[in-house]
Amino acid sequence: MIREGILKAIRHSFLAMNEESKVKSEQPKANSEKHPANEVVEELQKIPLVIKEEYRTHKISQVSEKSINEKVTLAGWVASVRDHGELMFMDLIDASHQIFQVRLS
Repeated sequence: MIREGILKAIRHSFLAMNEESKVKSEQPKANSEKHPANEVVEELQKIPLVIKEEYRTHKISQVSEKSINEKVTLAGWVASVRDHGELMFMDLIDASHQIFQVRLS
């Protein structure tokens, strides 16, 4: 619920910024000639925010033998990387503070 409230607030502020930039762009050209840097700022404000609603399907603590045939998306940080020639191992840690070993070949 908290995350949804934050996303709504961000969307609302983004819409308000877009409305302000439209009003500023409708003002006479004389104002924009005095401040050419403002044009660049207005262009930057038109870039939409992209927030991924769901960035993982499981936490590491939720992965088990039952999920072996499922497609699982994890999110976290890399604690260590070990390179053994053709094989690489990565230790991934997430908010559950458990370690998940990833094999890259």
